[in-house]
Order: sequence, then structure tokens, then C-alpha cells
Amino acid sequence: MTDRLQIARARRSDLDAYIDLLEEIAEWLAARGIRQYLPGTFRASRAYFAESIRRGEVHWAFVDDTMVGAVRLLNEDAVVWPEVPEGESVYVYNLVVRRDRARRELGV
Repeated sequence: MTDRLQIARARRSDLDAYIDLLEEIAEWLAARGIRQYLPGTFRASRAYFAESIRRGEVHWAFVDDTMVGAVRLLNEDAVVWPEVPEGESVYVYNLVVRRDRARRELGV
């Protein structure tokens, strides 16, 4: 990749853009018959994702000054991994790459 990848923590003002990106990916998957993320799910969970941003879990990926994707990083997941003490792992959730940037060494 000749461009420079940068990661930045999302701010509260980024909520709409984050939800829009997640919905874009949900629609892309649904159009291909993949039911991993259903369109509308992220908009319906707006408060949940607002809290995730507030906790500093959501990060943007930029190439130069263009937003190319996002990821949520959690230090614990007591629901899925209750036996793992907080701070011993990092959990990657909602790793998404904008479709116009896919297959450019960022995602497929």
C-alpha cells in the first residue's frame, strides 16, 4: 500500500457517520444474501453505539485524509468470554472497510 494508514479514536460527533458506515456494510452484505448484519439493526442500536464511542471503543481508519473503515476494540466481553479477566485480551468487533476501498490492501 503506497498510502499511509492512520487510526484515530472516534468522537461523539462521529456517531452519525459511524452508523451510516455500519448500515452501508449491512446493506452490502444483505444484497449478497449474507445475514451477518441486518440493515436497520445499527440505526435501531444508536444509543448502544453512542455509548461505545463515549467509552473510546470505536476507532476510524484513514488513508491520507479519507475515512476507509472502522473498528470497535473492547478490553473485555463478559457476555461472550466471562472467564477472561478484563485487560488480558482485546476483542475486535465491527471491523468494516468501505466498499469503495476494498481490494486495495484493506479488505475484500
